[in-house]
Amino acid sequence: MHWLDSKRNRWIDHIIFTLVMEMDPYYEARHERQEVGVEGLDLTEWRRHEIQINARAISYGSIQQFDDTQFHVASMSHPGNYHAMDLDRTTCECQDFPRILFCKHIAAVHAHFPHLHTDLQT
Repeated sequence: MHWLDSKRNRWIDHIIFTLVMEMDPYYEARHERQEVGVEGLDLTEWRRHEIQINARAISYGSIQQFDDTQFHVASMSHPGNYHAMDLDRTTCECQDFPRILFCKHIAAVHAHFPHLHTDLQT
């Protein structure tokens, strides 16, 4: 590259070389890791927030309460099926629960029965 009245500027050349040859592959690899969910800001908190938003679609009428800790929540993806959940142990039988130990069924119970828990992060 020629800059400043045709005088070669090695500092600019070095910066451009570093950006292209070293930084670009680093950010491409980081982006690929983020795409598959291996790296990111805080993927668990992001997913928890997303679940809480999706839980709003579960109505109060689709939750059966047995006592203060035992519930059945209707499955939205498989009508007629229910997911058993326990607030004491904070467990749910759905397939999403094992990923981050939280799911939209638990979030829906927390939303519709706020008096039964003290912390949404359980």
